[in-house]
Amino acid sequence: MKNIYLLLILTFSLIFLGCGEKKDKVEILKEKIFHKTGQINIQCDKIAEFEDNVCGFSNGKIFIIKDNKISKEENYPIIERKQVLDIIKISDKYLIATNRGIIYKNNSLNQISSYKTNCFTIINGKIYAGTENGIVIFDNNFRELNRLDEKNSFFKEYFENKDISERLLRVNAITDDGENIYIGTDEGLIITDYEFNKAIFYYADYFVPSFSNDLIRHKGNSPLAGSVINSLKIINNNLYIGTNSGITIYNHSKKSWQSFISKDNNNAPDRSNWKVEVNAGSSDLPGNFIRFIDVFDKYIIAGTNKGLSCFSEEKNDFIPFLYNQNVVSMFKKENILYLVTEFDGIHIFSLMEVEVENSNRK
Repeated sequence: MKNIYLLLILTFSLIFLGCGEKKDKVEILKEKIFHKTGQINIQCDKIAEFEDNVCGFSNGKIFIIKDNKISKEENYPIIERKQVLDIIKISDKYLIATNRGIIYKNNSLNQISSYKTNCFTIINGKIYAGTENGIVIFDNNFRELNRLDEKNSFFKEYFENKDISERLLRVNAITDDGENIYIGTDEGLIITDYEFNKAIFYYADYFVPSFSNDLIRHKGNSPLAGSVINSLKIINNNLYIGTNSGITIYNHSKKSWQSFISKDNNNAPDRSNWKVEVNAGSSDLPGNFIRFIDVFDKYIIAGTNKGLSCFSEEKNDFIPFLYNQNVVSMFKKENILYLVTEFDGIHIFSLMEVEVENSNRK
């Protein structure tokens, strides 16, 4: 009997020890989070790297940002009453896109065109400028090589369609993936090859007022969240499309579409006389008017008319961050993120490593 009692004690001891080995093991991991480091209360159109400094552009002034404050400011009459929309650097020279033309910077600032220019990108060593009247292509010495508008190329083909308006010529974003060029316009998405031999045009549903002021629905040919495209970004072989009505992710090889439309259907401003219907979606996007989409470290971020949003892989959705701010542009350098808002100046964030506990069952 005594031997049986000892055997039971030994058995329960072994079971207890075994259970102890299956306890949660807590690991200390390092996670990067957004940390606000500063704010500059100044109206600003754009922030970019300019002459080896982080600079802001505002109503005829260029100011240097250093240590979360303005360290130097200079007046430039050539950019007075102009809105700076984009900046690109080639070697030691700069092109500045404004709503009243392109400005060239070498030793000094000089205006080389008068048409509104919305964006720049470099493809195969050439500069593509998206304008209100198509695309202008320059070489790296800023000499004009080609012009794509309603008189030639794919624009002419689609412009002859009575359902397509002059908004097709308003180019807001251009990017490429090594096989195709993607062009975001006020009328939809154009996909073309590098020789411009053929093009595919995708657009969303839209409404046009009739003579009796009734709205006539025009059916789109794609699940695009909206036809006014403000931003394009290639991320992990997917094209992220920022529109006036939400975000669409498009994979060209798979011909797959996924759209994110905010639960709030009243927060997408209309940029034209056409009424654009925005159906309430299921996304936590703070706003549907998307100014930009980019990657900051490991985060996919989107600037909206109602705040910044970050993509969560866990939720498969864009979640809100920096609420109630119309985020108009951004600039990133290393681990610093500069956000330009319409009414609340410049918000500056950094990525800070913090230690978090991660419990794993072993």
